[in-house]
Amino acid sequence: MKVEIGGNKYDVPVSWRELPLRNYIAALDHSLKGESDPVGYLSAITGIEIEVLRNTSVEGLAYIMQMVDFVNDPDGLAIYNKVEDKFRIDIGTQPYWKLELCNQEVKRVWSELYGDKKELTEAEVMHVYLKASPLFVRTYTDGLTYTTRKWFRKKEVTLEAIEIDDSPVASVYGLAVFFCKLLRPLMLIMRK
Repeated sequence: MKVEIGGNKYDVPVSWRELPLRNYIAALDHSLKGESDPVGYLSAITGIEIEVLRNTSVEGLAYIMQMVDFVNDPDGLAIYNKVEDKFRIDIGTQPYWKLELCNQEVKRVWSELYGDKKELTEAEVMHVYLKASPLFVRTYTDGLTYTTRKWFRKKEVTLEAIEIDDSPVASVYGLAVFFCKLLRPLMLIMRK
């Protein structure tokens, strides 16, 4: 939905179907750092520059906060935690370099977010993996082949790497969580 602030129009997501994964992860970054600045959180969710929001009226901010209130419903996102059958991948049959590349990304994100901290809460671990998930999905979907069936015809389809950064959370959340859960046990062993 569009809002006008200072003569400029901005798109504000009003559902999980409109919220880009990049913004969702930025909001997680903000929340898990323990920052209590609601304008910073609102900037992360909407993508509107923080200075623009700081100069917005209190009524205007309250209106935008109502628009993005869907993020406060944890069950709202859970319904999107599903994956199409074509993404059932046996990591054990994939080249090792893919796993190592993903492991390096987890280490990089872990260090970026939490420094040398050895133990993370479950929310922090999921934060690390969700933030690294665009690389997971891009790495493991590039060249993925699956078979579609329509009536009596079978067709082989080969995917190009799927980019999920700017995709709506509703359309890629299940895929991101799928790769997180699939790779996490292997990577935690490699992190030690």
